[in-house]
Formats: sequence, structure tokens, C-alpha cells
Amino acid sequence: MIYTVTFNPAIDYVVRTDGPFVPGQVNRSAQEDYQFGGKGINVSLMLARLDCPSVALGFVAGATGSWLEQGLQAQGLHSDWIHLPGGMTRINVKIKAQTESELNGRGPDITPEAMEQLYAKLDALREGDILVLAGSLPGGLPSDTYRRILDRLAGRGIRAAVDTAGEALAAVLPARPFLIKPNHCELTALAGRPLTTQTEIEAAARDLQQQGARNVLVSMAAGLSIARLQEMLGFAAPILRIMPNTPAAIGRGMLALSAEAGTPEARIQAVEAMVRSGELLDLAEALVPELQ
Repeated sequence: MIYTVTFNPAIDYVVRTDGPFVPGQVNRSAQEDYQFGGKGINVSLMLARLDCPSVALGFVAGATGSWLEQGLQAQGLHSDWIHLPGGMTRINVKIKAQTESELNGRGPDITPEAMEQLYAKLDALREGDILVLAGSLPGGLPSDTYRRILDRLAGRGIRAAVDTAGEALAAVLPARPFLIKPNHCELTALAGRPLTTQTEIEAAARDLQQQGARNVLVSMAAGLSIARLQEMLGFAAPILRIMPNTPAAIGRGMLALSAEAGTPEARIQAVEAMVRSGELLDLAEALVPELQ
């Protein structure tokens, strides 16, 4: 079984205006949407789309926590939440006007008693299970929280994937996670030096392996062509490039997909099934960046 943990889930409240957003004045929205999320939750939602069972673990609080829990259940997500005694699951406000602004909530405090409840749930994991620890840690928790979890599970045959950044990522390395997934910017921050070439990126990733990570998956920023990706891969394989437009996550935006010539249709359809939300456009690669 795959278990995901989201320490600080959120409800994203997305507001769009027809004109500019003017601070200090009353602004009216033209459209509102909401999305339940958090990195671990997003992993479980994608697994559900692929008919792969998982259990989402984490913390919820207050009326917003109940809303998030019910909303995810309606999407078919199997979860086992810990209910905090105080506070409320955070709401992140995203204002989409001529420019975009965000106001992200802090989230509830996670008490020592609540952490013990999480540990008890994780103690029930069995050999061969997979644990995904994803997202930033809320304020009040030590930066080595992920490492403490992995230390507790050490030697039990549980593979852990960690997707976080900064001190939390650096702290987890000695616990030898099965997989970490820094993006280019996060890897650069950990390395403490610019990483501009493929050789430099690979060297920095291998440094993290030497510090304990068994596998390092580096996600790259937009702008890499299919030809460049093929060159970096080093062997022949079909490549499908996807450019998301932010509102696609809530079903009202667009995704652009460009497939390398000769990519089997079955593979294209499989990728479309995984990422479809809102409208999906099949474009020539040169037109993909225009979606932004």
C-alpha cells in the first residue's frame, strides 16, 4: 500500500477579476473556484486517477478541515485524518487579475499528542509499503520531523519518497530515503552554488546520494525542448512535453501537450488520461510556451 502524508493541507480559493486588483479598495470577483490540496494529497489524487490505491494521512482542523475531508472523500480519496483540537485547516487565497497575488494561510498548530497519533498510524505500515512525505512543514514543527519519521521506520522494509525543500530536505538525507525529488531551484539552494549545465546538476544530485539519498529525481524548469530532453536522457525513448496553465489544476484552465514524432498513440492517450483537467490542446512544440 502507498501512504501519503500532508502536514499542512489547504483549500485554495481562486478569485478572478475582469479588471485590475486595486489594494485598499473594494474589488469584485468575476469568477470563483476552489481546490482541495497539498503535495501529499495531490499524489493520492493522481494515484486514484491511475486506479492505484493509496491512503492519505495528515492533519485537519475546524470547519474548513471538515469541508476538505468531505470534498476529498467525494473525489474517491481514501484517507485517515488526524483531527486537531484547535485552529482551522488553512485557506490560501489566489487572486487572478492583470497580475497574480497570493495570500497563503498559516494553518493550525500540530500538538505533540497529534504527532503521537501520526506515529501510531505509521507504526502500522508493513514491509513493502511505500510512504510519501510531501510538502513543507508547518510552523512549530522542527525541521528534522521527516527524518524522525524515517528513523522510526528504519529497518522495516518501507520505501520512503520525500518531496520537500530547504532544511527539511537537508535533514532527511542521513535517514537514507529511497527517493527525493528536488527541483532545479531547490537543488541549487542545497548545493550552495549555481547549477547551469547538465554536468553540474548531475554532480549536485550525486552529492545528495553521497549524503544518504538512494535515488535523486531532479525536476527541471520549463523551457527545455524535446530535443534537449532526449539529449539529456541519453537513450531513445518517446518524450511527451506538457505545459500546464495554473488554473488547469481546478478544471478550468488548459494543458498543452506536444509529443515527439513517432510516439505511439497508446502512450499519448495514457498521458492524456493522467493529466486531463479543463481543456487539453495537442500543439506543435513551438507553440507550447504560448499557452502561458
